[in-house]
Amino acid sequence: MNKLELEPRPHYEIHTDFYTVLAVAKNATQMMIREAYVRRKATYVENNPAFYSLGMDAQSQENILEVERAYALLMDPDKREIYNQELIQQKIATIHDFHPFLQRNGASARETLPDYERKSREGQLRPKPVFLQRRVCEQASVPAVQEKYEKIIAAGDPSDGTLYRILRETAQVSLDHIHQQTKINVDHFLHIEDNQWEALPQPIYVKGFLRSYFEFLGVKDHNRLVEAFITRYENWVQKEKSKS
Repeated sequence: MNKLELEPRPHYEIHTDFYTVLAVAKNATQMMIREAYVRRKATYVENNPAFYSLGMDAQSQENILEVERAYALLMDPDKREIYNQELIQQKIATIHDFHPFLQRNGASARETLPDYERKSREGQLRPKPVFLQRRVCEQASVPAVQEKYEKIIAAGDPSDGTLYRILRETAQVSLDHIHQQTKINVDHFLHIEDNQWEALPQPIYVKGFLRSYFEFLGVKDHNRLVEAFITRYENWVQKEKSKS
């Protein structure tokens, strides 16, 4: 038996998207990952304003562990490369499951599924019913969360994407969850929360993204936030045009 057979290729069962855990794009540099790690970990310490609206010590500890796992994996170039390949294979397998032509012409794509996903689709684990997806996140109905929303908005800049991230983290909602509900690319939300104007599409599209974002979080009277962000974005666009 040769060395390759003694050391099999690592395999990651993808239950969670680690890029979403750290709220970074899949092409993020190590510096960006490190900065996101510090920012995300700070969300769950007691001095963070988002912490008090949750009251879930055990959940916060689990979130910190997940952030640590994501950071450790994504900062290791070799592990990250393998993980990225697993993400691609999982995506291919998902396409296979919903594409009649591929289903008729072999099951090789299905065989690349992580063990958890394969068992779920074979009926060994109970799948999550798509038709029960929420239009508004569960935490939005908690009065304490709504009170926290109001305090955060009152104390911050309504045009600042960082404020929106604090609102989202107060409700314990991941960008991946919002993506699943709105079908809007996670990268758009990342750029909004980081105020990365140069990476955003036309304002009319951004306005739609923001409305879907706030509606799912259950932020009341969010039109003021949307208009403030769009105004700031349009002002930036005009300044850039004047430079050229």
